[in-house]
Amino acid sequence: MSRLPVPGSDAGTWGNILNDYLSVEHNSDGTLKKSSTISGAQQKTERGTVNGYAPLDSSAKVPVANLPSSYQDVSKDVSSLMVETRRDAVRRGRLLDDFSDVSQWTMSSGTSFTGGITTQASSGVSVCAEVITLAATTTMYLTRDMYIDGYNKFFSFYIKSDAKTARLDFAVSVSTQTHAYGTTRFSWDGLSSNGVGATGMYFRSGKWQRVTIPLCSLDPYGSAPPTSDQQIRDIRQISIGFKGDGTGTSTIYIADLRLHDAIFDPGICWCFDDGSVGVYNLAFPIFQEYGFKAIVPVITQKVGTAGYCTWPQLLEMQAAGWELVNHLQDSINLSGLTTSQVRTYIRAGQHDLVANGANPVGAQFLVMPGGVYDETSLSVIEKECCAARSIINYSTGVGKQNFETPVVNDVGRLRTSYWDYNTASVMTKFEGRMDRIANRGGHAFFTFHKVDVSNGSADGLIVLDSQLRSLLDYAHNLGLRSYSMSELFTP
Repeated sequence: MSRLPVPGSDAGTWGNILNDYLSVEHNSDGTLKKSSTISGAQQKTERGTVNGYAPLDSSAKVPVANLPSSYQDVSKDVSSLMVETRRDAVRRGRLLDDFSDVSQWTMSSGTSFTGGITTQASSGVSVCAEVITLAATTTMYLTRDMYIDGYNKFFSFYIKSDAKTARLDFAVSVSTQTHAYGTTRFSWDGLSSNGVGATGMYFRSGKWQRVTIPLCSLDPYGSAPPTSDQQIRDIRQISIGFKGDGTGTSTIYIADLRLHDAIFDPGICWCFDDGSVGVYNLAFPIFQEYGFKAIVPVITQKVGTAGYCTWPQLLEMQAAGWELVNHLQDSINLSGLTTSQVRTYIRAGQHDLVANGANPVGAQFLVMPGGVYDETSLSVIEKECCAARSIINYSTGVGKQNFETPVVNDVGRLRTSYWDYNTASVMTKFEGRMDRIANRGGHAFFTFHKVDVSNGSADGLIVLDSQLRSLLDYAHNLGLRSYSMSELFTP
């Protein structure tokens, strides 16, 4: 031939011929080696396709029929492929119940079954298939006997309420109980008989949302609470409690209750908020020693300024497995803003990350600045981000919509441990959380801000490098892994 094919051109001619030739092994005389085979897809190269796909150029390509799955679809960007792949993984898990057989569930006192419908006339509560009508001041429990090993497992279900906000609680009993919410149980915060609890969990009105509850996140509760984390391996009963908000009758829809095996081994997502320079100078070398990684929510306009990492430093950490995620350009509180403003702030942070070399996948994940959000920002985040969460148990502008640690697409509902002012008790809290994960399975989200060698100013946001080393050593000795945000939070 008079010339070699030109990359990106010669479609249907030399480009296909050369690609086909190089895809199999040949002898020196040009014949195929005995170990070589030509697949049907390789033989079919009409219209400029190779192995069924058109050569890459600046335009999107759509594969022909009967070719590999969408995970190999070159027309999709990397983040889309990652989301699709992880979504399939999340959906794995044994189906426990879909609420269609109400006879398998009992309710709190005064219940009866009539034609497949459970009623409680005195309080106006009824259960029929997937619908619960809850009177304003009623607390109701659905309970089912279920004998399972709860290690490294989580429950999930979809739930929606009408305009009347309703509150949910979840518990597992670890000894034989005669009624809902027996004395020996692990509970999600815990509704007492009159519905009073510390924070609870409220639904966002009028929207289906997926509730995921890892058993490692449940706390001992009751007059005779469990005395050992190991008791989570002998679950005898699950209970789901509901309480109206006192303003009127609530209608609640429940669907697709599942018990899942955790997708990943027990471990921690370590978070260093804002990207202060101590993260690179002090935390990064320690993490390298242990082979751990972390995430850095980056305030993009602070990068390279006094006290903050530079882009080369951040990219060096990324090359070592750390993940750079969105913390907006100036750590702006996402409350009281318009839809357009929230969208602009989120996209600007994403753009800055990618433009400076951050992985586009990590840029699609958001850590909410200050933990502040409202309905407007949540609705935008759901469209603009793969997932988001708050770093602390705090929110402004959402009324009773307390998600414990506010999240969007948090598939594991990770509990946050936040480094605050009482460092002695915080060390104990962090170690206790790691003990729980080692004994029960699951994951946690550990959040830090500044890292330093001393703390003469008693700054509550500073974690000493010696304390951080102690925590990593503790995690390493327990055999816990480290995870990025995209690994644990992709829906």
